[in-house]
Amino acid sequence: MAADQTPPAGGNTPKPTSAKEKSKAQSRSIPAKGAPKAGSATGGNKPRPGQKPGAAPGSTRNTGTLIAWGAVVVVVIVIAVIIVVATTGGKSTPTTYTPTTSAPASIVTDVTSVPTSVYNTVGVKYPASANPVTPPVVVKNQPPLTIKGKSPAMLYYGAEYCPYCAAERWAMATSLARFGTFSGLKITASSHTDVYPITNTLSFAGATFTSSYLSFFAVERYTNIPNPGQPQPYTSLDTPTKEEQAAAEKYSGPTYIPGAQAGGISFPFVDIGNKALISGASFNPGILGGLTWGEIAGNLKDASNPVTQAIIATSNYISASICASDGGQPSTVCTSSGVQAAAKALKLS
Repeated sequence: MAADQTPPAGGNTPKPTSAKEKSKAQSRSIPAKGAPKAGSATGGNKPRPGQKPGAAPGSTRNTGTLIAWGAVVVVVIVIAVIIVVATTGGKSTPTTYTPTTSAPASIVTDVTSVPTSVYNTVGVKYPASANPVTPPVVVKNQPPLTIKGKSPAMLYYGAEYCPYCAAERWAMATSLARFGTFSGLKITASSHTDVYPITNTLSFAGATFTSSYLSFFAVERYTNIPNPGQPQPYTSLDTPTKEEQAAAEKYSGPTYIPGAQAGGISFPFVDIGNKALISGASFNPGILGGLTWGEIAGNLKDASNPVTQAIIATSNYISASICASDGGQPSTVCTSSGVQAAAKALKLS
């Protein structure tokens, strides 16, 4: 699975960024063309007879003309500022990141009400050669994941800037909606300078999930807002509890995730009740490139759509893992053919 990697020692800092992701050097100020050089004590031009020192022929007329033109320029600038303020409400539009805002009701509805027929039609079969989906890692002989005294629990650990998290959130949201109810979902986009830039997605920051079957804990560790000149390239957002941090550090390591690096947490990291683990994106975020939130969410009712197939196949894997951790409830979800196909593929049943 592809992922953004955080370094050891509790920094939770994403993997080193590429050259284009580093802050660009500030431009040097350039002197205006034709700027006069400082004159010497004996090299100045002498005024003509009858002319005040420092004056030039026609200086009074030229000065008046310059003042008139200057007034015109000032008026034009003032009018332009008024127009900008009127059209933007006085707020500047960021060009270096996509603001995180409340998700429109239409998007929430599309994400949380995917037809059962779509889940069952997709199952875990998809055009693997084009959009392969990596299944979760199944965990054996571990106690149920318990956070804040609640079990079974599902833990998500990621960041808004992360393009791999951007892809995974669509599948997590659709799957979790089959077990409970979201409120406060948001929309945002991944970093403008990372790989797969500006991948439109959801955000779990500030959202709540209510369920009778499991508890969901989401940590959006960092925003997508650049933090130039600082060790951490993006500003901080959620602070994990000691319990959440310990679970993420333990189960994201090489003991449980083949090929993982010790001491780091790959974004996204998802622990589903200690029954299954996801480290990195389950599918390539590139397939979401150029799609709006509305297009991604609206297509979730179309089982033939390649993007939908990747999201829903991943969602079926997540749902099967939740069913394995909560005793197979609700049965309408856990016994559906799409979830059963995923459980069989994961050897959970």
